[in-house]
Amino acid sequence: MRMRPYEGVDSRLLIVEATEKDINHLGYPISDGKLAETIERIKQHQPSIISEQKYQELILKNLRQKAQALGLELIPISHSTKCVS
Repeated sequence: MRMRPYEGVDSRLLIVEATEKDINHLGYPISDGKLAETIERIKQHQPSIISEQKYQELILKNLRQKAQALGLELIPISHSTKCVS
């Protein structure tokens, strides 16, 4: 395997992140309207692809807190028991 020299940041890629500061300012959950407005601004640059990963960490954190309050434990799928026939 050959080592390649560092080529720098690919200017064709853009990642938009809603930080904790953004969420504190905009409220949680961020409204669909604000999300749509952001996507429209991105679409003005004619991207090939727009992908969205919305609230995954916050939802998981919320779910963990609720489970803990109920005395339940969340078990990741990768740790679940497999059924054997």
